[in-house]
Amino acid sequence: MTQTHGLSVHRRLYHLRQDELAHLIGVSPTMIWRMEKGQDAQRSDIEAMLGLEIVFGKTPSQIFSSLYGLVEEAVVHRAQELGKVWQTLDDPGT
Repeated sequence: MTQTHGLSVHRRLYHLRQDELAHLIGVSPTMIWRMEKGQDAQRSDIEAMLGLEIVFGKTPSQIFSSLYGLVEEAVVHRAQELGKVWQTLDDPGT
């Protein structure tokens, strides 16, 4: 299963072609294809994700659940690194 497999599954469950979904959320069919293949999108990712949520009634984290897990791990890791920096700054001995 690819990271963006959920988009293709949801699109098919709703019996939508790529061009139909693209029209519904205001992007090009190429963008839908790229999103399903896990490639970079050419338009605002935020606008596209909000459009998908409106069409499917599911959050982007539900549609792209495996990618969400990877992003979540990365954010938590970066937050932990930042926490260490903040601890250093709060330490009166430094």
